[in-house]
Order: sequence, then structure tokens, then C-alpha cells
Amino acid sequence: MLRQVVLPAKHAEIRTSGLFLNPSIRTLNQMKKPTSGSYPESGRVLSRRECLVASLAAAATSTFSARGQSHARNVPWLAQVQRPSMEGQTPLASALAREDGTLVGSLHDWRQRRDEIRRSWLDYLGLLPQNPNPPRLKVITEQPASNGTGPVQSPPGVIRQLVEYEGEPGRRVRGYLIKPRKLSGKAPGIVVLHATTHNTIRQPAGVEGKNQLALGLKLAQQGFVTFSPACFLWEDVDEDALPSSCQEQHPGSQNDPHWFKPPSNWVRHAWEVRVHQFQVRHPNSTGMAKMLFDAQRGLDVLEQVDEVDSSRLGAFGHSLGAKESFYLAAFDERVRAAISSEPGIGAHFSNWYASWYLGPGIKQFGHDHQEVMALIAPRPFLLLAGEGTDGVKSSPFIHAAMPAYRLYGDPARLGLLNHGQGHSIPSEVELRINEWFNTYL
Repeated sequence: MLRQVVLPAKHAEIRTSGLFLNPSIRTLNQMKKPTSGSYPESGRVLSRRECLVASLAAAATSTFSARGQSHARNVPWLAQVQRPSMEGQTPLASALAREDGTLVGSLHDWRQRRDEIRRSWLDYLGLLPQNPNPPRLKVITEQPASNGTGPVQSPPGVIRQLVEYEGEPGRRVRGYLIKPRKLSGKAPGIVVLHATTHNTIRQPAGVEGKNQLALGLKLAQQGFVTFSPACFLWEDVDEDALPSSCQEQHPGSQNDPHWFKPPSNWVRHAWEVRVHQFQVRHPNSTGMAKMLFDAQRGLDVLEQVDEVDSSRLGAFGHSLGAKESFYLAAFDERVRAAISSEPGIGAHFSNWYASWYLGPGIKQFGHDHQEVMALIAPRPFLLLAGEGTDGVKSSPFIHAAMPAYRLYGDPARLGLLNHGQGHSIPSEVELRINEWFNTYL
């Protein structure tokens, strides 16, 4: 199905110098055009019409085999994101490495090693039992309302519903379900997971917060059905009382544009309380196991939506949500393509040690996330970086996971796109997000 790609008027021009990667450069701002193809010269300004034509052409020439993961076409910039610069970086152990240091040499042996890696990480996480009950949605609010009396601020082109459903047995969860108003058939579905913000699910839904992070709304306006579930850290919290500065702690200083204010003691305490309440119910599980469970429940929701083609499900997240989308893609093969924006991919890059993620035990676990990344293979996975929590330092993870992708054949649909603009999603990167999902879902 061809989906229309619409850029906001204020982003009507995008410089081509910020669209392509090659192995020798570090960030999006240093990118140049490919050596072949019909792209304009580097530095020329693309008109809005040219951007639309290029994106629609990429979408129109792609095909998808639901369970075979066969793609006749790829995003035209795939080769440039497959080989991020390793300048100044220390290589990581290959994801193909066995415990004794020897390397897996065949796809058959990799499948055995993959099972070992998966069991090891799931044992660490403390996986929750799945809820056997399908999620039955209760619509709390709808914009526009089904009776035609929706509020005037309803977003154009979509129906946005705040819904409630059962997460863990007996526990209610809310999320935003956003559907295109006009569909010619079933559409792909994408779980869009929110960042650390007092706006929670209202941010990706475009109700409140930064417009650049309203990806649940924007992807729905491109023709996808999106669902944004609430993270359990905000369960039963008076969100109006949360400080507007609620952000996760990231490396840096106040003079660094990539620095983020750490959460207040009140917020940290509230999160610790949520983790304690969860671990009373599940004493052998980590906070990340709970996030994985809730994200998987989000896939369950999309599978229940009549307008969704359940064989074409994707995952997207930014910051906290990027951690969730990364784990969701690795441990649930219903995800056919995924993007994680600034998760801090290395276990030592950000606060993975926090109780609401992997806990302090991750420091002694002896494994890192190139193994988790390799579990996604051969499904398409794109890591977005801005030199906030991810950047050039993330390159070794792509290189270490790439051999697992190569075992399934070329091209390997794995890459790092570094826009170099901090812990954000710039408008030109939105175009690449649309292309990735239009091509691989």
C-alpha cells in the first residue's frame, strides 16, 4: 500500500547535504550524496515537491513478504548507514562470539548461539508471564467524536482515541490509538513508545509537548495505525504534579547542549515506588522486563484493531521509548522493522543500571547490547543518534552485530544514522523514519 508522505509547511526545504552517510563521516551534517543515483548535487536545496517525489518513489518501489522478510527494494541510503565511522573507537566482541571466544561460522550454528544469547538475557530480565486475555479496548475520548461532535482541535486526517485496556491481569493501562481517517485497505501498525516526559502518552499522540516528538500522530498522518501505551513509571501518578523539567539523566554538563537535567528527587522517588510495587508482584523481574511486557501488550492491541495488517507491525521509540523499542524488536518477532532514537545503546552509555531498567546487576552481567541487537537480525533495525546519548561511540555496536545480519545474506538491513543535533528528532530525520517504515513494513 502506498502511503502519502506529507512534510509540514515550515519544513518545505531540506538541504541534501544533511541526508546521506558514508564510512568516513561522523554526523548527518557532514553527509554527502551517494556516488550514483538521481539525487541532486550536495548542498542544493530540495523543494518540498522534490522531497515528496523522492519519498513516494522509494515507497512505491518497495515490496514486503509478511513472514519471509523479503524486500525487493531497500531505502536508497542503506549502504551509507551500514558502515558508520570507527574513528577513535574500540571494537567490541562480535555478536558471533561463543563463550569460549570462537566465532560462529554458519547460519545453522548462529541459530543455536542465538537461542543461547536469548535465554541468557531473558533469564537476566526475569520475563513476565503473558496475559492470555486479549486486550479489550474501552474508548475514553475520541477526536473527532464518532457522532461528529469532536473538538475543533482534532488533528487533520486521523482519528485519535484515548483508550484503556488490561495490561497485567487486573491492571488497567491507557494509551493513544491513532488511525488514518481514510484507508483503502489494512494498514501497517506501529507501537510508538514515549520518552521521559511529564506529557507521557500525550507527547507521541501530539496532544501536548514537543511537535518533533509527536511521531505517533505524524506516522498516522502518513498512513500507519499507531499505538502509544503508557510506561508503568507513571502509573497512578498525578501527572499535573510532575515537574515540567522531568528528564532522564544523561552524560555531560550544563554548558553542553547535549546535557539534560536529571529527574528531581521527587520524580526519582516516585519511579522507585513504582518499581517496588511491581517487584512485590514479580520479585525476580527487572523494570525492563515490565517495559517489555507492556510494549508487547501494545502489539497485542494493534493485532486487535480491524484496520491493522497484523503481519506488518513495527516499533519506534525515543530516549526511554527507544530502550523499549530496542528490546521489543529483539524479543518479539512480530516486529518486522524498528527504529530506536537515542536510547544510549551501550549498557554504560546511560542509566541502564537504574532500577526501572536493568538494575545495578547489569554492571556485572558481562554482556552488552551488540548481542541484543543481533537478536533482531535479519529484521530491519535503524539506530538514530545525535551525539546526545548515542553517536560515533555507538558505531562499534553496529559493527559487532553486523556479522549476524550478514549470515542471512546481503544486504544487511542494519544501520546507524547520526544527525549530530543532540537528543532530538530533526525534521530531515523524520523523512528518513517515514522511508524506513514505508519500505520495510
